Amino acid sequence: MIRLDNVKENLIKIVQNVFLDENNSLDDMNLSHIYNLAKYHSIEYIIYSGLKKANISDISNDFKKISEVNAYKSLTQELEIPIIASEFSKNEICFIPLKGSVIQKLYPKVEYRNMADIDILVKEEDLKKAGMALKNIGYLVDTLGGNHDTYTKKPYLHIEVHRAMVAKIYDKARYYDDIWDSSRIYNDVNDKYHYYLNDNDFYIFMIIHAAKHFSHGGTGFRTIIDEYVYLNSKDNLDFLYIEEELKKNNLDKFEKILRDSVDYIFKHEIKDNIDDVLLFIDYILSSGTYGNTKNSSTIGVIDDGSKKKHIWVRLFPPFKVMKSRNPSLEKAPFLLPWFYFTRLLKGLFHFKRYKKSYDTIKNVSEEDINRINRIKDITGVE
Repeated sequence: MIRLDNVKENLIKIVQNVFLDENNSLDDMNLSHIYNLAKYHSIEYIIYSGLKKANISDISNDFKKISEVNAYKSLTQELEIPIIASEFSKNEICFIPLKGSVIQKLYPKVEYRNMADIDILVKEEDLKKAGMALKNIGYLVDTLGGNHDTYTKKPYLHIEVHRAMVAKIYDKARYYDDIWDSSRIYNDVNDKYHYYLNDNDFYIFMIIHAAKHFSHGGTGFRTIIDEYVYLNSKDNLDFLYIEEELKKNNLDKFEKILRDSVDYIFKHEIKDNIDDVLLFIDYILSSGTYGNTKNSSTIGVIDDGSKKKHIWVRLFPPFKVMKSRNPSLEKAPFLLPWFYFTRLLKGLFHFKRYKKSYDTIKNVSEEDINRINRIKDITGVE
């Protein structure tokens, strides 16, 4: 049976101690490695709470501080969401909360669920109105265009106002073309502008969103925790419907291995596919919150056919990718050469970063390729 290394094993034990109220012993634990892995997966406050529960007395002040800051950030986000909802409703903007802002409420403590930003879907024709509503409550424009407009309010608040459930560059986007006219959503009985995905369809969206990150470089351990928290909070999910819908998106295998991983970590179940489950968990724990450059480079080399072809694609992405990053190309495709030129120019100003990316691609090994191909095989994610 595949074994996880000591740091990953201890991280899992700490998470089990917090969520299952267990008392797993922590073996030969290197705290600095635990801190780094916790930060890599944006679960600092969970690990901090678990270390305190285990009566670890020498927790570093730096880790304590970052954990408490993230906890405060989560509480601030929780208080801000009703304010945003009220402002949107007042301005007659239909909206659907997405991702972490929904899942966070299901955690035993909201502090356990760190969020980089608050994600909200609005109708495309309401994007400008949503921006004005956010400005009314103190937000400033960060970036406009692409799949979402972003707004910030110092020190901790970041809002992504989405125009689509999934960015149109991804093939799964078509699955949500009719979202505003479908039975997948319902509105609040007290607020006709405030919509939610029903429980089954929110779960399907969780899987689609996780698989999107997974396919481009990996997704973090928080994805497994989210899966556990959601399944543990919902006892009425229709898995016949869920499986049928996931099959339409070729994600039934991915969902199964993710659920098997939850069963292994949070129910201590050993199944026939245990080696696949442990390989998947190890890959997740090696990937970080949103994946890493090594994984994404290896995936790119596989998908594009060679290192040289992948480097070319990174320098000159396909038109649909450039269009998603530069919406003006929709109406003026003849500007594509100009955007390629500015992209290369930007590369000169960030030469070290681009050089690091190039070196990562160049150093992709056969072992890396075999590992990713194995992961693709057990998850079904391309």
